[in-house]
Amino acid sequence: MNDILNNQEFEKICHLLECDHAELKNLLDDSKKINESSKTVYQKIMKILQKGANVREATLLGVLCGYSFGYNDAKTKIEEEMKNRLFNAFKNSNH
Repeated sequence: MNDILNNQEFEKICHLLECDHAELKNLLDDSKKINESSKTVYQKIMKILQKGANVREATLLGVLCGYSFGYNDAKTKIEEEMKNRLFNAFKNSNH
C-alpha cells in the first residue's frame, strides 16, 4: 500500500479513522506533499492546520510528516558525513 505502512497497519488505521482506503491514501499523499513542499516544522504545521482535517487526521498527517522529516534530515547528514570522509581520505592519500 505504502512504503511507510504494511497492509495490516493500513487496515488498522482505516478502521481507527473510520475511513476507506482511498481516503487514507489521500492522507498519505497529502503528508508526502506537505513534507516535500515545506522546509520548516512551522510551515508543515501550518499546512496541516490549513487542510481543515479532524483531530485524528491532523495527528496522522503530523506523525507522517515528522517521520519523513526525520528521515530526510538523517539522510542529508549521512550523505554529508560520507562526502567529508571521502574527501578526507582522498586528501590524505595524496600526501
